[in-house]
Amino acid sequence: MKVLLLIFLQALTFAGGAAGGSITDLMVPAGNFILVFGFIFWKLKPMIKRHFEENSVKIKELVELAHKRDKEAQIKLESYQEKMNNVSNEVEKIISDAKKDADNFEQTHIKEMSEAKEKATKDSAHKLESEKNMMVRHLNESLLDEVISLTKNKISNDNGLNGKATAKLLKNI
Repeated sequence: MKVLLLIFLQALTFAGGAAGGSITDLMVPAGNFILVFGFIFWKLKPMIKRHFEENSVKIKELVELAHKRDKEAQIKLESYQEKMNNVSNEVEKIISDAKKDADNFEQTHIKEMSEAKEKATKDSAHKLESEKNMMVRHLNESLLDEVISLTKNKISNDNGLNGKATAKLLKNI
């Protein structure tokens, strides 16, 4: 540093040349320059050092984070490449599973429909039998009511039959 100052002062001497100045005239301003900027450097040095240390810590953290993210991205890339390589196998598997499901659904549906058809056939046969029995009973009741009503009319219109019927009833009691 002293060598630089001496070279600087010597250059100023040669530049002044004929002005009649001497190197000693520049010693006081040079000393003031060194004192002022030395004091400023001395005061700013801790702040500058702290600033660079903080920035170095931040840069170190960013580099570590970048490495971590790079590893994660590499893992994802590998998994995606593996998936892309296996996509044709997956498609074939999905299609075969879908065909199996469709076949199972078709067989189940056919079985359920045949069972429903059998049940409907049995239910309709029972219903027809029940309606037939009900109609026969109703017809028998109607026929019996008709016979009773005709017999009542005949007995009530014929006095001889009316007397015989009364005698038989009294005899049974």
